Amino acid sequence: MKLLIVFNHNYSKIVSPVVAYNRQFSSEIKVAAPFKGEGILNYCSGSYMWQGALVEYLKSTAGKQDHGPTLVLHDDVAINPHMTLDHRFDPSQISFGAIYGVQGEFWSWHWNFRLATNWFSPKSVLFGHGVDSCVETLKATRLYKRNKAHIDNLPVSRLLLDRSADSGYPAVVKGYLETYHGDSTTLDFGLPLYCGNSDFMVLPPGYDDDIIDFLEASIQCGLFVEVAIPTMLMWLNVPIRNLGKELHFPFGEAYSSFDGFRSPADIEEYFRTQSQLLAIHPVKFSRFPNPAA
Repeated sequence: MKLLIVFNHNYSKIVSPVVAYNRQFSSEIKVAAPFKGEGILNYCSGSYMWQGALVEYLKSTAGKQDHGPTLVLHDDVAINPHMTLDHRFDPSQISFGAIYGVQGEFWSWHWNFRLATNWFSPKSVLFGHGVDSCVETLKATRLYKRNKAHIDNLPVSRLLLDRSADSGYPAVVKGYLETYHGDSTTLDFGLPLYCGNSDFMVLPPGYDDDIIDFLEASIQCGLFVEVAIPTMLMWLNVPIRNLGKELHFPFGEAYSSFDGFRSPADIEEYFRTQSQLLAIHPVKFSRFPNPAA
């Protein structure tokens, strides 16, 4: 299986140990990062739009004969070293964690603020990115045109706004909503959008051109990566295998669960007692002693 390791921050010193750890899973490893280095695919879309890494990777493999699936993971995802990945994933499916529709209460996910500022005020001096319309930009993509009937049948994304004095929204959010949305109680995005943790996925072959075109448009729209990628996956209209509990990616207070790891041996020992898991996140190789060694 081909493997793409994505760095979204400047941790150039740990490229070697991260690649060394993942070498047991694949002999075909590429690294995409926002910094330069020998053999590194450099992308410049930023840490919040690291879908640019996937664009650069797919462009680099265009026209090559090997059309097998590609496993994409972040540098701080650790795969279970007791597992063999070959033949584990159906090449006709997408493998991903949970995907959620962008729906419900506005402040249910703090990234909704970034999504709204770029989506609804694209030409603002203070917010946005400069395209005329995110809706029209994404509707012009190959992916939308190819799968229009499927996409138009998905629920359009809408977020509900709490305009009460005790909404709990930060002051900057309240100011933005008052300035750009008046007394509105709903944000209607006009398209079905999705979100989900995108640090681990398996992409099937055969859709590279559609993926590149859509993700480039998503960067133009300033679309947060964990909206851009799940939306792209849902719009592809390809069967999706939900990896669910096979991925242990804790959030909140549990986010630091693996802070005590200091070597690959610690990772291996953990998986001895958690053999049902496919991968864990985050494991910070940068905190290992002598990470560049």
